Amino acid sequence: MAASQAGKGREVEVAEKVIVVTNVWSGPGLAAAILLSRRGFKVFGAVAEYVSTTEELPFTQIQLKRGDTEAVRDSIATLLSVAGCVDVLVNISETYTIGALEELSEEQTNRHFADSFFDVLRLTYAVIPFMRARGMGRVVNIVSPFGTSPAPFMGMYAASHAALESWSQSLNTELEGTGVQVTAVMRGLIRRVDNEIRLPERPLRRYDQGTAKTLAALASDSDRWIGDEMLAEHIERAITDRKPRTIYRTGFELRMFSTALRLAPRLLQFLFKQRT
Repeated sequence: MAASQAGKGREVEVAEKVIVVTNVWSGPGLAAAILLSRRGFKVFGAVAEYVSTTEELPFTQIQLKRGDTEAVRDSIATLLSVAGCVDVLVNISETYTIGALEELSEEQTNRHFADSFFDVLRLTYAVIPFMRARGMGRVVNIVSPFGTSPAPFMGMYAASHAALESWSQSLNTELEGTGVQVTAVMRGLIRRVDNEIRLPERPLRRYDQGTAKTLAALASDSDRWIGDEMLAEHIERAITDRKPRTIYRTGFELRMFSTALRLAPRLLQFLFKQRT
């Protein structure tokens, strides 16, 4: 008998569920792929290039070339020939551009959105037709609280996540009645030092101090940063809930002050500044 996950309002057979998780080389993507694999899902971790590791991974790596619509479609077609279907797509964007908006060139802005927003759209649009044809499927997009309450020197990161959150909600409404659901998981404040951080290509001295404080906050070891494992647990919940929410919030601040975050955008800025 297939394994199942059950709880209040939750019950899903997991043995046949095929999940694709993006950006699994480190951080939340790796944590989510490992947790979901251990919970019985059949997980494929999307990577730009195959990653060699001394440890045996519980999921299967698949190469997914980003930035090319035809290449993405070919990758999904190859996956479908192996797995038969894609039940869930988990999009995790790990692109960080830090600095004052005035310092960022148009080219750098376009590159940031290409990697953190348009790649998500491209992959989602490649799998939705197959999900819709089966009458079932789920897309889980990871978004940031900065998309709702932007902080200085993280404006470009905030803008792309604001776009991603709005797009997720609109797409979910448009897909009503098809059996395909789109939900977002808003991560709490996560320590991120193991991914590439892009700095301004045309820096201005007047912003040096602000950028330095932001980088220090991201690298801090505060107990109030949530762990990748906690985010992975919420991703699993977004997958297994029978009636998924439009958005899930993780972390103490987001759970306790979600209403305040909408009514008082400066609150998140204040919480973030306490780490500098």
